[in-house]
Amino acid sequence: MPQIERSHPDNLLGEPKCDCCPPAMSGHRLAIVGNYAYVYGGLCEKRDQEGFRISTDLWRLRLVDNTWKRIPLKEEAYYFAPVSYAWIATKKWGLLTFGGTGFPFGVTINDKLCRLSIKNTKDGCEYNVVPLQAYGSSPLATYGGALIADEDNDCIYYVGGTNGHEYYCDVYRGDFLPFGETSKVYWTLLTSHCFGVAGRYRHEIVLYDNKILIFGGGNIDTLYSVNNISYFDLEENNFGVLNTTPDPENHFPPKRDCFSLVRYNNLVFLMGGRATPDGRSLLDDIWCLDLSTFTWHKNSMKLSFRTAFQASAVDDNGRVYVFGGQRGSYSPQPIHIGRTNMIQSFIASPPSLKSICQRFIAQRYKKGISLSDKAVYSPEMFVKEVLPHYSAIKIK
Repeated sequence: MPQIERSHPDNLLGEPKCDCCPPAMSGHRLAIVGNYAYVYGGLCEKRDQEGFRISTDLWRLRLVDNTWKRIPLKEEAYYFAPVSYAWIATKKWGLLTFGGTGFPFGVTINDKLCRLSIKNTKDGCEYNVVPLQAYGSSPLATYGGALIADEDNDCIYYVGGTNGHEYYCDVYRGDFLPFGETSKVYWTLLTSHCFGVAGRYRHEIVLYDNKILIFGGGNIDTLYSVNNISYFDLEENNFGVLNTTPDPENHFPPKRDCFSLVRYNNLVFLMGGRATPDGRSLLDDIWCLDLSTFTWHKNSMKLSFRTAFQASAVDDNGRVYVFGGQRGSYSPQPIHIGRTNMIQSFIASPPSLKSICQRFIAQRYKKGISLSDKAVYSPEMFVKEVLPHYSAIKIK
């Protein structure tokens, strides 16, 4: 039976206090590119202090051994509002982001599509957040919206969000136009007439069968369903509702917003979130929707605690990662909200033998081995760096 992993070399509970790991945070995003996961922004608890702060740090997680590294940006990300933004990983354009808010929420909101630029230099890698030139009918400045890529058609879609007062369900298409070393994006408003679909934020979307499936989300006093899935048909240019089949024993997932969602092949995994608009009830469940049958299945495993405003992503080997979020108690009384910096993971699909071996060796002997970044990409270099430590172990 798959189990939640909470790997950290010095803290078996999975919530490290060291400076080499990110602080506890919520409202951030997580994206995976190759062998690394990236986390940016969010609300962070101040170490050894009361209150919180806005994070403008970029953190990189090396997946093979769960090692964190703080990555300096070349310039301050003026165009990147760091809370409740939309962030996706693409093969063609790298990491893309849109929207987001500063604090107080809704006062400063991003209205630019940005790209995390990673350049190789003689001193290593150089990271920078670059705004793209926008043309056409750009999306409104919002936070809590959702972004999805259609790389086959060189475009992206942005759906919904809020400015802190109004909630939207507008659908925008962004087409990429190459221009020198940068890029342009031409935005088209596909619809602002949301008949039967209410405006919302902190929902998630999936592109399937030329439809944008809209999961959950909410507004100030309402949460929306994940069993009757609203969708936008890109061919017909209108909204509809898709009925799903319940789990035979556990029925449907409850309504929610501020959850996390990943897609691996035809499986959509939905995790945690808020079960009430005021956040007094959080969720720790993990559900899977099979897109080939639109049938729900509730996983027997749960997240380590009830969590909302966390971030999730899935790697190429089918391992799902969940990081951070607001952490709530199991008490029926109003919950005590804290934040976590736990990295949790579970497998959505059986991993390759290579992946199993690399993770086992790198994490089993993590304290004695300092892997280079080259070892992550090269099996030969991995063996070369690990073998001296492995050979020195006495077999009893």
